[in-house]
Amino acid sequence: MAEDGGRGKANGHRCIHRKALDWAHSAYYRYSVETGICVLEWWEAALVNLYFLLLLSSLARQMVRIGIYLIEMLLKYRLFLGRS
Repeated sequence: MAEDGGRGKANGHRCIHRKALDWAHSAYYRYSVETGICVLEWWEAALVNLYFLLLLSSLARQMVRIGIYLIEMLLKYRLFLGRS
């Protein structure tokens, strides 16, 4: 029974997290497609811009990781060919 309570609490936190993500997505949609940032309240605009910056930084980080991985693979491949 105690384990079920723990899972229920975790599911509750996930539900809150999902609601927050849904709100951020709807705010971003509202910002980018429907009305523009001038209609949003200042705190809504700040949250939307923060969410957008987090998306951009995540994309940039992934691109850097891909670049490093590709460079490492090319270097390993060149070393492998050089030894043959």
